[in-house]
Amino acid sequence: MQSENLSTTEQLGLPLPRELTEVDLASIRRQPNFTKALRLCVDLAGYESDKQVYMEMGIDSGHWARIFKADASAHFPHEKLVRFMTDICGNVAPLLWLIHECGFDPSSLRRYQTDVEAENEELKARVEKLENEKAIIANWMRATK
Repeated sequence: MQSENLSTTEQLGLPLPRELTEVDLASIRRQPNFTKALRLCVDLAGYESDKQVYMEMGIDSGHWARIFKADASAHFPHEKLVRFMTDICGNVAPLLWLIHECGFDPSSLRRYQTDVEAENEELKARVEKLENEKAIIANWMRATK
């Protein structure tokens, strides 16, 4: 059975977001609490149903409903927050809300460069240097003709 090896998201035919989408900082500032920031995160992901999210996260539907009703007996599982934002929803609205709520400017943050991104930058610089050297040689050859 192939479905045993697939995530719930893949079984439902939903691609996992690979790149994070931008979140409007004005919408972050409008959220009165963390629960609303979680709701914004799901809404921005564009899922047709919350079921797609809570099943992927392995959360019971009743617990999920209590989280969003701000029921004191149900809390969002903090150990699943990063996966929720990056892999499932493809945005970091709750993180930006926390940053804003702590008095920091979310617009001044930048992500770490991955090893692949760093290598890509290095390769781009090498290509640019080689192209400049090639242009210098071509100019020299034209001038010496």
